[in-house]
Amino acid sequence: MSLPTSLIVDLPSNALAKASTDPSGRRMVYFEASRDGTVDREGEMVAADGLWASRELMLSQGDFDISHFAHLPSSVTGRPQPEYRIGHPTQVTRQGKSIFVAGEIYRSGEGVPAPGKDGKPWWPDYFWHSIAEQNPPAKWFPSVYGKINPGGIEIITVKGQQVRRIISVQWYSVGFALRAQHPDLGPVSLSPVGNLLAKADHAGLASRASQAETLHLPWRAFAKSVSEVGQIVTDHAALTGVQALTKQSLDRRTRKQVAAPDAGRAKLRVKALRALQSGLVDPTRQSLTRFFRREGLGQGEAETLASALLRDIAERSRN
Repeated sequence: MSLPTSLIVDLPSNALAKASTDPSGRRMVYFEASRDGTVDREGEMVAADGLWASRELMLSQGDFDISHFAHLPSSVTGRPQPEYRIGHPTQVTRQGKSIFVAGEIYRSGEGVPAPGKDGKPWWPDYFWHSIAEQNPPAKWFPSVYGKINPGGIEIITVKGQQVRRIISVQWYSVGFALRAQHPDLGPVSLSPVGNLLAKADHAGLASRASQAETLHLPWRAFAKSVSEVGQIVTDHAALTGVQALTKQSLDRRTRKQVAAPDAGRAKLRVKALRALQSGLVDPTRQSLTRFFRREGLGQGEAETLASALLRDIAERSRN
């Protein structure tokens, strides 16, 4: 088995996220986009298989908007209203009959005032303020949007009533509204829901969980592995000179399958492990490389150290 370049970690059931931007300034939101078997207010349901088959389109070209206004024609101008577009997805996962989505809400550039029109609010800021800053927060409910493919509808009977079930669709948007289109689905959350990651990477990490270079770990296994690697690295950092070459220390290193870095690198690894445990750094080679670059390492050295750290965590998870 090849060594992983990314780790997907299931969150503990009691994981909580602060109702604010994360340390990197990103505005992350999480929600259940659809649940197969749930009939909406218009008497339709969307098959999970249909959305799942279109997840790559959603991840690569999809967006979030307010009430589908970015795609539907205005009653005044007859044209869509792109000013209602507020964000984009970063992660799409599936858990049974449910499709979960994580994404990022847009923010204006540093020192740049958010664009507005005729004194009206900039919708990304308006949306974010309503769920993250005002008290009590507003409840925005998701509704998927896209183009139904030819032959993409089947008529089924649910509780004695005929229902249109969408089985094939080009899915490229989710609209947020204050009235729920799907009464059984919860509102948009600032905390991870379902099997979403605490922080979604822009490449849609969870959608690639089946790739050979990605290792999927339960939270307990990840936390245990990080803790053990951290203890090993700390032990190595405390050993110098002849002490580092004693039979006992060498046997311990061999048994733990973790190479002994020099003291400076060991301290960096410990710092990175703490950042992983606290959620400040994602468990991916790219994210760890960026972390080590910020700590002053060159690109090549940072990549090597990031790969080694992921390898050590992965190896401990298998023991």
